[in-house]
Amino acid sequence: MPNVINRVDAIVVRAYFRLGQLGKELLCQDFLNLILI
Repeated sequence: MPNVINRVDAIVVRAYFRLGQLGKELLCQDFLNLILI
């Protein structure tokens, strides 16, 4: 049972990290667009 929980935690952390990176990139692009316009 602990193994399953650890695996799920790893997947969630990885997905969360990937979402965070995506969000940062989108925010940076929006910021640059606002400055350029």
